[in-house]
Amino acid sequence: MIAKAMEWIKQETAPHMQRIDGTNWTDKKLEKVENILKLDKMNFFTLTSLVDYLKSHVDVPNDFVKHIFINITSPEHISVYSEANKDNHYARTAIADVSAMLPVVKIGQWVNQTEFCIMMRANFIDNGFTETANGLFEDTNRDALISVASNIVSGTIAEYEDTGISQKATLKTGIQEAEDKLLPEKVVLRPYRTFLEVEQPKSEFIFRAQDSKYDGVQLSLHEADGGKWKMEAMAAVKDYLEEALKELDYITITA
Repeated sequence: MIAKAMEWIKQETAPHMQRIDGTNWTDKKLEKVENILKLDKMNFFTLTSLVDYLKSHVDVPNDFVKHIFINITSPEHISVYSEANKDNHYARTAIADVSAMLPVVKIGQWVNQTEFCIMMRANFIDNGFTETANGLFEDTNRDALISVASNIVSGTIAEYEDTGISQKATLKTGIQEAEDKLLPEKVVLRPYRTFLEVEQPKSEFIFRAQDSKYDGVQLSLHEADGGKWKMEAMAAVKDYLEEALKELDYITITA
């Protein structure tokens, strides 16, 4: 009895084909089942870890990942994936993501004097030096900007009428001494903004100051290079990876 019931269920649930007016019809929806091979995606936080992983040959290349693309999508992020392999139903395999671990650099935000000076010392690279025919010159304005920012006297910030952009303020020059000075408008700085294995790009910033009724002196930095630094950072990451992986001819690196 059970055997007959099972046979009836099998017959009733199986798809039935009918040909009507030259067209084949079925009473069941059929779907293609594809055996797509995949890897578990890895996550890294340094260029070194990505290079070590790819050089280990532990996971790739393999039967369904024969060529690897490394796409530098931003100064702090990289995507690694396979080619569209026809032997694997033209599926791409996401192999790895790499995200740089960077400090918080508050650009375009107002912060108080103490937080601003701490951010400058902790998250911006020390002044370097460029050699010219006239001697050595500092290639960034970090230290000079810290000196200005830490000595602005609250309640003295004013717009300087000559340019409409310049600002002036009273700066402490000693224990009981102070003098009015123009604040720097544009400064060159080198914050940590990309993977630490490559040189951090320097770029121009607009420096602004304001007095807050409740919070005292507020300071801010604003990007002034149109995002050029991003292209420089991505090019530096590309150069690093090309050199580190130059013996692996199945890898293409784009930025």
